[in-house]
Amino acid sequence: MLIKLSKLYLKFKIIVFVYNILEVNYMYYIIIAILCVLLLKYDYICTRHQNKRVGKAGENKVKQQLAKLSTDYQVINDYHLCGRQIDHIVCKGNLIYVIETKNWHGILRGDIADKYLNLSGKSVYNPFFQNDKHCQVVKLRYPCCMVVSVICFAGHCKLNVSNLCKSDAIILSVNNLLPYIFRTSCDSSL
Repeated sequence: MLIKLSKLYLKFKIIVFVYNILEVNYMYYIIIAILCVLLLKYDYICTRHQNKRVGKAGENKVKQQLAKLSTDYQVINDYHLCGRQIDHIVCKGNLIYVIETKNWHGILRGDIADKYLNLSGKSVYNPFFQNDKHCQVVKLRYPCCMVVSVICFAGHCKLNVSNLCKSDAIILSVNNLLPYIFRTSCDSSL
């Protein structure tokens, strides 16, 4: 009987030992999983913060260019209208330029009709869709005005987007923005 109890006790000790090992390993995997989730979240937050900082730098480049316009033009930066944030609006008479700034670097690929485009391997929201929505809101608010959609690239971005001719948007670099505004604001036919 004593031998049976000692064997039972030994089995019990082995089960407890294995259980403790499994429990420790189980906890180890949970801790590793939690750390992985936290690191991914941190990476996401850092990337998002970096994207906002880079975007603001591009908007500032355009803002500096638009500051060179004469007082004949009314310039509004970071305009909020009907829940939309519009980077820049330039008005002269009944002509309104709605400017979406992208400080992107790389090659932008896709089709103008796609909701998302590919920027050097990353999926990005189509700026033509984005600015089209901005222009619709501006047209509703100011129905008597002519609204011009402008996508201004502040970075070194090569466009490889098909069917661009189907878009009403004007695509410019920062350096070509002011000459375009001067030229077209004097010509009401665009």
